[in-house]
Amino acid sequence: MDLRTSLLLLVLIALAVTWPLVTVASPEIREYIVDLKAGTQTINELSEFGCSVLRVFKYFGLALAACPKSIEGYSLSYIMPNLEVTPATTGLRVYGNLDSYGSYEGSYTTAWSWAVSRVGADIVWTYTKLTGSGLVVAVLDTGIDPDHPLLAGKLVTTNPGDPTYPGGWIEFDRQGRPVCTRPRDTYGHGTWVSSILVGGDGSTYVFGVVPGAQLRVANVLPGGSGTFAQVLAGLEWVLEPYDCRGRPVDAPRPVVVSMSLGALGNYSNVLLPAIRKLIEAGITPVAAIGNGGPYTSSNPGNIWGVIGVGATDFEDEVTYFSSYELVEWPSPPESWPFKGYYPRTYRKPDVVAPGTDVVGAYPGALLAIGSGTSAATPLAAGVAALVAGELRKQGLSGAKLVEAVYDTLTSTATQIDHPGAGYGRLRAYLAVSRALNKSVGPASVSVFPGRVEPGKAVKVVLDVIPGTYVNIYISGVRVYSGAYQSGGVVVTVPLTHIGGNIVVAVAGEGTFYGETLMSASPSLVVGNNMTSGNLYDLLLTGLGIGDTIAVYLAGNILTLDSANLRGSLHTKFMAPYTNTSRTLQILVRDFTTPKVSLSAAVVVGPPVARPEVVVPTELAIHVNARNYYTVGKPDTLQVLSPQELVNLTVRQVYPESAVVAVLNTTLVKNLAVVAINVTSYPNYGVVFLEISACSPSTCSTTLSSFNVVLEEPTKPLSDALKSLAARLDEVRESLKVEQGEVARLSEVLRSLSNLTSTYSKDIESLRSSYTKLEALISNTTSRIALLEQRVRELDTIKVEVAGVGVSLEELRRSCGELSTSISQYRTVTTVLLVISGISLVVALIALYRTSRRP
Repeated sequence: MDLRTSLLLLVLIALAVTWPLVTVASPEIREYIVDLKAGTQTINELSEFGCSVLRVFKYFGLALAACPKSIEGYSLSYIMPNLEVTPATTGLRVYGNLDSYGSYEGSYTTAWSWAVSRVGADIVWTYTKLTGSGLVVAVLDTGIDPDHPLLAGKLVTTNPGDPTYPGGWIEFDRQGRPVCTRPRDTYGHGTWVSSILVGGDGSTYVFGVVPGAQLRVANVLPGGSGTFAQVLAGLEWVLEPYDCRGRPVDAPRPVVVSMSLGALGNYSNVLLPAIRKLIEAGITPVAAIGNGGPYTSSNPGNIWGVIGVGATDFEDEVTYFSSYELVEWPSPPESWPFKGYYPRTYRKPDVVAPGTDVVGAYPGALLAIGSGTSAATPLAAGVAALVAGELRKQGLSGAKLVEAVYDTLTSTATQIDHPGAGYGRLRAYLAVSRALNKSVGPASVSVFPGRVEPGKAVKVVLDVIPGTYVNIYISGVRVYSGAYQSGGVVVTVPLTHIGGNIVVAVAGEGTFYGETLMSASPSLVVGNNMTSGNLYDLLLTGLGIGDTIAVYLAGNILTLDSANLRGSLHTKFMAPYTNTSRTLQILVRDFTTPKVSLSAAVVVGPPVARPEVVVPTELAIHVNARNYYTVGKPDTLQVLSPQELVNLTVRQVYPESAVVAVLNTTLVKNLAVVAINVTSYPNYGVVFLEISACSPSTCSTTLSSFNVVLEEPTKPLSDALKSLAARLDEVRESLKVEQGEVARLSEVLRSLSNLTSTYSKDIESLRSSYTKLEALISNTTSRIALLEQRVRELDTIKVEVAGVGVSLEELRRSCGELSTSISQYRTVTTVLLVISGISLVVALIALYRTSRRP
């Protein structure tokens, strides 16, 4: 054995001997949440076990301590493990830039979330004008991208110059200690759920339930995972906000806190002190119930008093992953603010909301589509915020407010026959109407047929009196507005996603409400006859939201793209070359939803043969059409030719139903002016016309397309300008009247000024007279005193001087009269001073009012 081998053997023997000693000397350290009810006694006892306190949550009477693992052998009731907490999502699919989805199909936006319409938030905006303006909501998650177009300007801050957004943003490490960072999303999940709560503007970008609300965000799941300590820190910050250095800030308290997170299968009391404080403060806690399927639930969503939220799909059915169970709480507290008690057993979740393929924001101005009770939670939190905002105006606060919010949401939900549905799927309009004390009656809604392709017609039947004014919506698009017709109204289904779509009817200006589901089927729209080398339109609709789609023609791929947020894909392709007419097959493959299978047969003919005679046999016509034509507004298009035109015909080739009427055609040499009227809105807002023109020597045919709109895009601006002009005329007339009033007031003020000047002179004269009188009184008083002294002297020597006595009495009488006159002068002077003061005040008020008038 050489020296190197001997040394290696000695090292191995040494490690084998010392390893048990190292293990014993360095026990495993773990983190525990400690209940500090016993105060210093608990801390002293922990010290004896070798624990050290890392963080104290004074507001909750809890602490985080690092202790040897051996402490678990003592079964101490006041320590609980600092367990892991994770987001309640099944994953996110990231899509393109938001701007690529912010377009319109006719009168409605494609930048839209089906979940917002399913809970009825858009109906609330329309009929109550409540969008969350003035409300603050809180989110505990993985962070936020504050610059995302859907979230820009929504994050609270007490100091706009501070990039850390004090009061609106905070981040915590694993031990619940604040970290000084700028707002950021460390996983993408927080931006997504925040946008489902407050994202967009409710018109062009329809993504959040309360787009008018402000947001406070705590990053308690950095990198996608966190601890109970971080959640406790986030809830403490929600109640008592401070900046990253621990300095208190004056940020508004939220009405709800949304938590799309939890510890699955956990029933510990770790978070109970924090939830208790939230309820007592009147902040409604909303949390995901978890994605573990049946017979389990997630903490804090399974806590009594927290609105635990499950997930539903397009068909209003509880998803396979959504958790539910009969909760048996191991150690319920003896007292509890919610409902006044904490039951040992109760069912969870409390309500359900859409949680399948819900679209939202993703860091970097992108979009993401995901599923999970994570998506359902901010939807419920948004509805709860709208309800809480109105109930708070009625004077409710504290636990009574939280109870009322809970009761309002659960009592207005639509029931679902499933043990995991709780009280049912949320209905925002009914919940908010109840909070507003507005009576809303039920209206039964039926749709025939129940399954249809987008673009086709359906009949909607209501149980309302014929003639009642109704609005009918399909997936957030108003498809009918007017008097209800006996037997029902026929409407066209807009472009929309596969499966269940909500049909809502609101009658009598919002006093009757009803809803049902209609199922949309995938559809392929393409022309049957094609010519090689020409471009043709292809429309796919009724697909899954954001699905990845491939289109094949004769086995060759035509396009690979994604469906938009309404489940549609509109593209163009060029017919392939063929020397004879051939029937080719178009196949559609949906990689995201494999059950979708579409096909169509098209006939492709060879290109039109050109004549060999080298003479101008072709007529190169050019069509000048407007960018858009408005339904019901006659307009024109022009056809230009290098040769004189002798004949021109116009034929609509798409859509199949006639929507364009040719009023007349005027030929003037090489120019043709065609007057047309679009009588109704075509499917997808596009019209194709075939225009055939002839000169004396040849004819030619071309295809022209244009867009159709329901209303002039400039009409709102024109109406606003007309309204402004009318208002200006009113202002001018008002100014004429006001100028007369100003002149009259100026004259009054001049009179008041002259009167005041006169009063001032009189007052000065009175003051002078008063001074002279005071001097006279003083002189007279001195003389009387001297005379009285002399009288006393005469009395002493007993000399009777009758004349002097008479004079003395006269002087006394004169003095009395003089004193009376002085008193009268004083009264008059005081009255004049008061009148003068009142006149000055009236004059100043008149001047102020005149200056404030437009």
